[in-house]
Amino acid sequence: MKQAKKTTRNMALGLLSLCIMGTSTPTFARLKTGDPTELKFIGKSESQPVFQLNLNNSDSAQYLISITDYEDNKLLSEKVSGVNISRNYRIAGNEDDLQSDLFGITIEVTNLESNTTKVYKVSSKTKVTQDFVVAKL
Repeated sequence: MKQAKKTTRNMALGLLSLCIMGTSTPTFARLKTGDPTELKFIGKSESQPVFQLNLNNSDSAQYLISITDYEDNKLLSEKVSGVNISRNYRIAGNEDDLQSDLFGITIEVTNLESNTTKVYKVSSKTKVTQDFVVAKL
């Protein structure tokens, strides 16, 4: 009798597991299908911020990249062409200027063939965090 209950219970658990596994939906990693232009902060070099610009284009194209400061002074302008272009830009300046509320740059990426422009505005934000740890001795 105990053997029959044990067998029935194991079969019920197996059937329940099969039903749960059968109704789940598998998910797979998808290819990135977003914006072909990407700008991200990758860190500091010699106390100066470094940004990485990725142009994830599959066809060869020409781009005009312009970087201006908050007063619209042109810091850099370059024309690049190719496929899957990646550039790193280090923004020069002293520590006080980079942490100032007035700090800001604008990065414009223009596709010269389709005449479309992506604009990125970069500004500085300082945050101070202080934590306290209490331990019972």
